[in-house]
Amino acid sequence: GLLLEIGIERIAEHLRALHAPVLRWAERHGARVASPGGARGSGILCVEPPNVGGTFRNLKAARIVSSMREGAIRLSPHFYNTVEEMERVVEVLEDPTR
Repeated sequence: GLLLEIGIERIAEHLRALHAPVLRWAERHGARVASPGGARGSGILCVEPPNVGGTFRNLKAARIVSSMREGAIRLSPHFYNTVEEMERVVEVLEDPTR
């Protein structure tokens, strides 16, 4: 009911906005995006940064919920997440010393 109340298209639009900071980061750093994109893509976002293991540990230390799947970091933001939260993910991705 809640999903229908909010609206599937509004949620999809919000998810695209949530993904944008991480996708821009991946493009700047040549990190492979391992999840399907486009209009039919899911809310799941998987990226393969250099030093994926160390980056995953940094995200965990920063208390950012993610998981490691098939050599990629899996993020699963949804309608209750904010762009600011995803920008924080990028801050951790940008700082290899964390």
